[in-house]
Amino acid sequence: STVGKGATANVRIMHSHKDHSKIFAVKEFHKNGPYENETEYISRLATEFTISERLDHPNVVHTFELCLGSHQRWCHVMEYCSGGDLFALIKHLPEPMPARERNCLFKQLLRGVAYLHSQGIAHRDIKPENLLLTPDGTLKITDFGVSHIVQDRPPDGPVKLCTAVCGSEPYISPEVFQTDSNGSTATSQVTYYDARLLDVWSCAIVYFCMSFGGHPFEKADQTDSRFVNYLDVLRTFKQEHP
Repeated sequence: STVGKGATANVRIMHSHKDHSKIFAVKEFHKNGPYENETEYISRLATEFTISERLDHPNVVHTFELCLGSHQRWCHVMEYCSGGDLFALIKHLPEPMPARERNCLFKQLLRGVAYLHSQGIAHRDIKPENLLLTPDGTLKITDFGVSHIVQDRPPDGPVKLCTAVCGSEPYISPEVFQTDSNGSTATSQVTYYDARLLDVWSCAIVYFCMSFGGHPFEKADQTDSRFVNYLDVLRTFKQEHP
């Protein structure tokens, strides 16, 4: 059965042929529209697999193997988290999550992100939809489709800065939306940012979602009135509490 659908992949639940008691999540990749050729398709899924299969942490979804599935489409075989995702949990709670539960989940999220960064990897799309849960309440980070290797020799190697804007806008940090002096998004000059800091900002927005049932603003730049209000309050707070 299908448990998730996206623009470039579907996720299904499947049983092992040898042992039907074992259940896996299988992510089947398809082409990203008519403009992605076969070489680009294979490169995209191979890059994601290269990153995900090297990871081994309790708060990161484990990827077992890459295989060729039906319709000659490549698949990632991953561990199945039957508790669903954090977004669904937040959405269906009758009121914001109690402090004990959200702090427990947030601590696990930070542990997982810290591990990724220790391996030289930035996720770049931390959001409740990409945080899965097991029946015992373990949180696991998934979906490394836009992840980036920012350090070849962590933790002391040089950091590779990113330029591409990726992820979901409500969870993207403000430096990614760099603006010029006129207040419009810069087009002539490339904006470079540390994707690890983007992950940290995204974690904070996730915590806000768990606390209040939704994100604080749609986009962290001057075009969003709620973000402007946030900056005003922050500026006042700093003045009153130097």
